[in-house]
Amino acid sequence: MSIGMSILKYKDAKGKSAALIAMTSLNRNEFEKLCIYFCDAWNAKIESEGRYPSGCGRKPRLTTMEDKLFFILFYLK
Repeated sequence: MSIGMSILKYKDAKGKSAALIAMTSLNRNEFEKLCIYFCDAWNAKIESEGRYPSGCGRKPRLTTMEDKLFFILFYLK
């Protein structure tokens, strides 16, 4: 029997404004505006450090930038 860990996804919360605000303190418009700046900062960080070689480590579970930002905001709140 395998027990998986539930992962928070932005797509699940974006339609529920009260839940999104409770989890991130941002409404949908604010989140989407912040995501633009977050993507730029994330990509700049990746470019400056370089990527890991293929095959190193496991694949990320948070695949979209929206999910990464959503998790970070939820964790910090």
